[in-house]
Amino acid sequence: MHSEVDPDAEGLRDHAQRLLLLLPALGDADTPLEEARRTVAEALAAVGFRPDVVVEFAAQLLGEPERKPRWFLTPDSPIPVCSSNHSPRQVPLALGITEEQTRTLAAAFSGH
Repeated sequence: MHSEVDPDAEGLRDHAQRLLLLLPALGDADTPLEEARRTVAEALAAVGFRPDVVVEFAAQLLGEPERKPRWFLTPDSPIPVCSSNHSPRQVPLALGITEEQTRTLAAAFSGH
């Protein structure tokens, strides 16, 4: 959430807003749940949620931990899919885009 942002870049630059918009697509099994809840609660507070509700709301958004969710690739796409029951990325993303767009999206998700 605290990465540097190019001030001349297009799009949303606010860290908290970006995190909250991307939250449904994220599912990092390696981040400890309490750290994830704290980060989401901070983002909620930063965008104007009442301080007395952010901790509970963050916990509800993130749900309960599952047994070791994993990311895996399907034969149909290089975009990873999450095994978590709470992740919208259980289904391959961006069906119907070109092969080049698929590779670009896969690279973005893998941090390249």
